[in-house]
Amino acid sequence: MIKQAIKNRFSGDIIFTAKIDCDENAAYSLKLGLAVQAALDTKTYLRCADLIGADLSGADLSGADLSGADLRLANLRWAILREADLRGADLREADLRWANLSGADLLVFQGFGSRASTLYTYKNKSNEIEIRTGCYFGLIDDFKKQVKKTHGDNKYAKEYLQLCELIETKFGASE
Repeated sequence: MIKQAIKNRFSGDIIFTAKIDCDENAAYSLKLGLAVQAALDTKTYLRCADLIGADLSGADLSGADLSGADLRLANLRWAILREADLRGADLREADLRWANLSGADLLVFQGFGSRASTLYTYKNKSNEIEIRTGCYFGLIDDFKKQVKKTHGDNKYAKEYLQLCELIETKFGASE
């Protein structure tokens, strides 16, 4: 048994320390993933957790509070994220293939826009719709203005604005 800490992404403070059955020379991503599962077994909130690169493939994260967590590069393949709170989570380059996102306040679109990158959208704690894509992070109304400024009336502007319409229909118009 070894110990693996989960830290706050902003302060570096330890949120949870897990005793996991794992070789100490195992990949950090595997050890962190096991620690996350142990934390969730004890109902520990993982708000703002530093989970960069965590191997959470197939993990049951149903109802987990992962708001504000840094999940960049995390392996979430086949993970169950049903009803998980992902508001404000950084999911850039996370592998969400075949993940169950039913009921999670998150929509993911891939292959749209000028860079064919991934667009993440969710409602923040103020009930406003936020967009993350590429280097853009902000509210949906600001995103639409930036799209019009950058792309005018071209194909990419139409794609982005149609996605925004779908997002607003799903989540309700931003306030």
